Amino acid sequence: MKKGVDDIMRGPVIETEARRILNEGIALGEARGITLGETRGETKAKMNFVRTMLYKNFSDDVIIECSGISGEELKRIKSELLKS
Repeated sequence: MKKGVDDIMRGPVIETEARRILNEGIALGEARGITLGETRGETKAKMNFVRTMLYKNFSDDVIIECSGISGEELKRIKSELLKS
């Protein structure tokens, strides 16, 4: 009789473990997605801020100081704006 009980219980135990692993994976994916989305949003907002400052003719030094980007990054953004 014990063998029969083990056979019956094995399916639900494996299914429960599989669901736990799946839920952990989903939670991890959601957390990574949220972090990635926040990072992309912050980067996009910063670039829009820098572009606005460029259009309003702020000096490079002021843009670098206010935005926190490097001089090299500012040069890259300026070259992209000239292409468009």
